[in-house]
Amino acid sequence: MGHRTVSFIESIAARYPGMPIIYIGILPTPLRWHVRDEAVDSNTIVSRFAEEQGTVTYVDLSEWVLNNGSPDRSLFRSDLQHLNAAGYEAITPPLKSFILNIF
Repeated sequence: MGHRTVSFIESIAARYPGMPIIYIGILPTPLRWHVRDEAVDSNTIVSRFAEEQGTVTYVDLSEWVLNNGSPDRSLFRSDLQHLNAAGYEAITPPLKSFILNIF
């Protein structure tokens, strides 16, 4: 999964040279908690790739959707995969702060 993401990012970078790219890592969700190790591996691949590039920035917002080490179900829609309004409210301040710090 991570290598496909890197290929996708590379294709965007080739099409728009010099454009800053911000990639938000895969968030842990209740629905996909059983495959969290695969998501962590993918995020690691993308994060390492981003470190090597000058125009790609990796952002990890996982800690803002976790509660005692597991996804906080109250932050997700009934499908347990997509953030609800409260979930977006939880990740917006750290994301906004991060973006303001790099631009």
